Amino acid sequence: MGYDVASTPERLAALQSARDTGAPRATGRLRLVQETRQQWGLLIFLPLYSTGLPPDTVEARRQHLRGYVTGVFQISAMMEAALRTFERPGLGLRLEDAMAPLGEHFLYSHQWEGPEPALDEGEQARAARLHWRGTVEMAGRRWVLHVAPTRAYLSEHRSWYVWSILTCGVLFVGLLGAFLLVLTGRAVRTEQLVAAQSTANAALAREIAERTRMAAALQESEARYRDLFEHAHDMLYTLDLAGHFTALNRRGEQLTGYTRDELLGVPIRHLVAPEHWELMQHTLARTQAGLPATVYTVDIVTKAGQRRTLEGSTQCLIRMGAPGEVQGMARDVTDRTRLEAQLRQAQKMEALGTLAGGIAHDFNNILTAILGYTELALFLIPAESPPWPHLQAVRNAGQRAAALVQQILTFSRRTAPERTPTPLQPLMQDTLQFLRATLPTTIALHQDLDARAGTVLADASQLRQVLLHLCTNAAHAMRATGGALHVRLETIHLPTEDVTAPPNLGACPYVRLTVRDTGPGMPPEIQERIFEPFFTTKGPGEGTGMGLAVVHGIIASHGGALTVESTPSHGTTVRVYLPESVELPIGRARPEAPVLHGRARILFVDDEQALADLGHGLLTALGYEVVAVTSSLEALAVFQAAPARFDLVITDYTMPQLTGEALAQALRGIRPTLPIILCTGFSESMTEEKAQAVGIDAFCLKPVVLQQLEQTIRRVLRQRREPGEGPQEGS
Repeated sequence: MGYDVASTPERLAALQSARDTGAPRATGRLRLVQETRQQWGLLIFLPLYSTGLPPDTVEARRQHLRGYVTGVFQISAMMEAALRTFERPGLGLRLEDAMAPLGEHFLYSHQWEGPEPALDEGEQARAARLHWRGTVEMAGRRWVLHVAPTRAYLSEHRSWYVWSILTCGVLFVGLLGAFLLVLTGRAVRTEQLVAAQSTANAALAREIAERTRMAAALQESEARYRDLFEHAHDMLYTLDLAGHFTALNRRGEQLTGYTRDELLGVPIRHLVAPEHWELMQHTLARTQAGLPATVYTVDIVTKAGQRRTLEGSTQCLIRMGAPGEVQGMARDVTDRTRLEAQLRQAQKMEALGTLAGGIAHDFNNILTAILGYTELALFLIPAESPPWPHLQAVRNAGQRAAALVQQILTFSRRTAPERTPTPLQPLMQDTLQFLRATLPTTIALHQDLDARAGTVLADASQLRQVLLHLCTNAAHAMRATGGALHVRLETIHLPTEDVTAPPNLGACPYVRLTVRDTGPGMPPEIQERIFEPFFTTKGPGEGTGMGLAVVHGIIASHGGALTVESTPSHGTTVRVYLPESVELPIGRARPEAPVLHGRARILFVDDEQALADLGHGLLTALGYEVVAVTSSLEALAVFQAAPARFDLVITDYTMPQLTGEALAQALRGIRPTLPIILCTGFSESMTEEKAQAVGIDAFCLKPVVLQQLEQTIRRVLRQRREPGEGPQEGS
């Protein structure tokens, strides 16, 4: 229940006086709300200040006032409590408020009879002498206490009642004053308690504010780290000591395909690929043992069954001095791992190509001697002689060896094949028609060759070789169980129509050849090596291991790319990408018929004696007049001695002292129109284009067969015919 204590002027004056003085102030008499009898009460106001003790000035007290402690007193109860220790039945008491308005002085009376009009004048005078009156200051009010004997007391006590009344009055005033002092002390203690409680409340309020601030900061920190956890680009997770998931962020859900609820409580072994579980188990054991965190790479199997490669690290979180849980972070490195594998494969191919180019020169020189002397023998002896078939076999073997070297050079992209605009659909169709007859009946051939597939700038024989190699390998994989071989040819636009294409291909139309089989597939360790030369999973005598290596080299030399997808028990798919050409197909010129005899003077130069002798013998057999030397300096001296003596110079490229190119320039300095043919087993620094650029008339790669050599000589002599010189063509 509340009420307005300042609703009357008297109470308002008491409140203001208490505020300005800093001391308790009492009101006049008032009728208490809870009092049902005709009794009076009063209010005592004790001011409270924010400074604790009352300030020194009135202005300061008014400024720092916080409120009041209000004491409600029943005057009758207060007086009766004071009279308990001093009870005199013959005395009457009357308490008045001297500061109250007229008619409101009375506060309390006890056995008070007042003057009796019936008494004679003597009795009244004596009674007046026995009336005692005292004043008490209380809480800003002045109270007057009257003490007088009752009539019965006057009748019974006539000798000592004066002193008795005086003594009783003084004692009662003392008791009343003591009682009022006790009340004041209680008010002061109440004020002190209130001040102490206010200080405690202020401290409690500060503590509550600090705790509220700390709780808000903690909530903000938790929200910030929750955002970091949820929106991290890497997979973040926690495991209990048994390896079960206890937390997972959104990136983890995206990588695994599982929701958080699906993985919580599930062991991490459920995700890790079986072949990598031992590594993951070892990593978790190291982490729980408190060893430093290490980076690991494992494959996981997603909910959709796809494999992804993760690179991660773990650390152990300590709870109350003991390992509590494992915290892990993992990053998806699937694309990076694939690119690294492609880079390693490319570096391996480059290294093997360098090796192939290195051995090609010497091996071609050896084959030149073998094939050259064999053809010379076949040229010189009759076809019906007994050695003829044996020499023919040697020549065939040498030609296969030469073709093998060309495959190695093609694989290593060391040679540039002759390329023309080639429509792939008829080429692939003819090749598959030939292939169909070689396939067993257990393998079904399905072809989907789009007639609208574009033209590519390519060597038709090499592309035919690519398709044959791919289909032969696919058929070999299905020879035991049978299956289906699917070949598809189409035009696509990269990168929009094939996101799985190699990233190094440009944005343009490509012709895509897809060869897919339903065989047993390949494990990753086999798939990594399929393009290595001489690597094969076939048995002895079933293959050389050069097929896919040659395919890789051919496609790369055509500016294309190929991809291989294979999963054990799910077959293999090879996709070949070749850039589409806008040039129209052209016809091929028919080769000239071979001429086996000629009349010309030739200077033949080769630093190997066997090849110099071979050249002399072959050219002499063809009817030419030949001077063969093994030194480029010697050749230069011979030519300087008689520049007009020779109609043609055939020189090797790689020679000490002067290379074939330097010798040709020196000879041209003497005779600018001299025809020159440059031969080499292999050279990275000299190509047919460069030979033409420096004025060389013809460029031949060893081994050079007899027919090719004769045709080249005739063509060069015809192109370089000079008037006035000797005969230059054979007859």
